[in-house]
Amino acid sequence: MKHFPFPIVNKDNSNCLDCYRCLRKCPLEAIEFSSGRARIITEACVVCGECMRECPQKTKRIISDMDFVVRALNEGKPMVLSVGEMGLLAGKMPMIELAEKAYNIGFDYIEELDVLEEDVIHEVRDYVRASDKLVLASHCPVIVNLVEQHFPEWIEHLMPLPSLASIHAKDLKKRFPDHMIVHAASCTAEFYNRQNDEDIDFLITLSELERIIRYNPVVRKAEDAKQPFYIEYEGGYAFSVVGNLSSRLIDDGVVDRNAIEWYSGLDTCIDILKNKDQLLCEEVQFLELMACPSGCVTSVDIQSPDSVFGRCLRIKQYNGDRIYLPKFRLNIPIPEISFENRKYDRPKVDAQAVRTEMDACFKDTDATILNCGACGYDTCYAKSAAVVRGEATRDMCISYLKSKAESFANSVVNNIASGLLVFDKDYTILQLNPYIQKMFGPYHLDVGAKISDYFDVRYMRKTVEKGEIVRNVKIAYKELGIWTQQTIQPLDSERYVAFIVDITDSEKQREQFNAVKRELLVNANQVIDDQMRTAQEIANRLGETTAATKITLLKLIQEFEREKELT
Repeated sequence: MKHFPFPIVNKDNSNCLDCYRCLRKCPLEAIEFSSGRARIITEACVVCGECMRECPQKTKRIISDMDFVVRALNEGKPMVLSVGEMGLLAGKMPMIELAEKAYNIGFDYIEELDVLEEDVIHEVRDYVRASDKLVLASHCPVIVNLVEQHFPEWIEHLMPLPSLASIHAKDLKKRFPDHMIVHAASCTAEFYNRQNDEDIDFLITLSELERIIRYNPVVRKAEDAKQPFYIEYEGGYAFSVVGNLSSRLIDDGVVDRNAIEWYSGLDTCIDILKNKDQLLCEEVQFLELMACPSGCVTSVDIQSPDSVFGRCLRIKQYNGDRIYLPKFRLNIPIPEISFENRKYDRPKVDAQAVRTEMDACFKDTDATILNCGACGYDTCYAKSAAVVRGEATRDMCISYLKSKAESFANSVVNNIASGLLVFDKDYTILQLNPYIQKMFGPYHLDVGAKISDYFDVRYMRKTVEKGEIVRNVKIAYKELGIWTQQTIQPLDSERYVAFIVDITDSEKQREQFNAVKRELLVNANQVIDDQMRTAQEIANRLGETTAATKITLLKLIQEFEREKELT
């Protein structure tokens, strides 16, 4: 047996946002988040691929053989392509055109999977007729995984036939022994079950086939082919749309209408398998289940914009046009297979440990047990059990995170060294913190009180009526002996917030500083006045002594003049 890695992996550097959509979508809870981002619990996963479709960031991908196929084509290796009729929905071209383009890029032969229908239905009819117990159809790989991993008590009821892809590959290998078989699948579960498909060399998705056809170079022309590369056979869609196989068995008289049931959708199928005893009591002889709603027409790899009805109609019309074509006949006998009990037992947890986790999650933060399912688990107890098992983390709980965030926000608001006051357009207090209550203690402010009964709201009115942001305005409350600095702004169309800082101490210091400056100015003015007075007195004395000196000098001059006259 060949061994392959689990087919669905997270992309490198995937941008998982912890939205938990994949976990909410998965009815088997086969996804865990303990590693910081979504990780598939491979033992529980049935490879339905819904997590790939559900992820808004497209963080998961299928491990396929696309690179190997492209390399083999470029090297000119002989290859045969097996493709299902779902190629009609996945691609944007008729099957004949798809076959021609596949031949052009290097495939030697292309054949549709559904040509096997008549031979396989014949095998199914014989098996159901010979069975003395309820028969569960096994053509849906996801259902086979579901039975093996979660409901092994149904293994004895599974019809022991391999998938159509496996049968087709074995038949192609018989006819083309020197060629490699490439199967293009729309079902993600085929990539897991390929471990049992010894004859499938390469497995790719239908969308990957479309890309290969579009971008690989043309090496030859279909019109130049010397031998058939595509033969049109009669086909059908009994195995691709739920209920069609059952209807064929009814029409062929194999099973009475009252002894046959068919259902689709993974949640529905799980519910059906859980009630085995009820089905046995109802004497159901044949049970057809398909994991995708309505069947393969809604496979993960089918991105058709058509409605489900439109998809089924398109397949029906396509096969209706082929009823006059020759019937295909298998070149090999259809082998019987056995199924393996791979039952996944979720690790058991101690109930007391779960209760302890719930107490830690909800009591410490005043979170509420809502059972809202936002985390992906149906109940808070189930989520807490997953935390104990190591499959989840406590902060996956929205209620816990909300309570934790509110607690943090309240802690910040209650302990911040400034006032916070939220009010509405009627100036009614909606929220305030202890700092405000302490600052305006004599007012006894509380939620529901009118600010206008205590405060001058002329600055707040600018914000309420005009939507203006008032920044760093100083407002004094003389009756309380405090000064404040306030910034007022809208929170939204209905609420407003005022950030109020007590600046009384700084204002007092400023007043003290201003008083000192005024005193210094007075003293300086007095000194200047004294200096001017002294200067004036000195000037007066200088004037007197100057005049006396001048008189004395004049007298001396006169005396010298008289002395000259005498001589």
